[in-house]
Amino acid sequence: MNFMMKRSFLLKPPRLLFEPTEIDDRDAVKQTLNGFTRAPVIVGAIGLLLQAAYVACCIWTYFYR
Repeated sequence: MNFMMKRSFLLKPPRLLFEPTEIDDRDAVKQTLNGFTRAPVIVGAIGLLLQAAYVACCIWTYFYR
């Protein structure tokens, strides 16, 4: 009996340290991607607004000095 338990233990497939996870929920993936893409979009929009303000300030100082 003990020999059979050892043998069945040896015949089991090895477990991976990090088993791959299967993604079944597409909504969770979309929500995660939206979270990762929201921050760069906000930073880019703020950068464009600052650049537009700088250009407007340069134009204003050029014509009204």
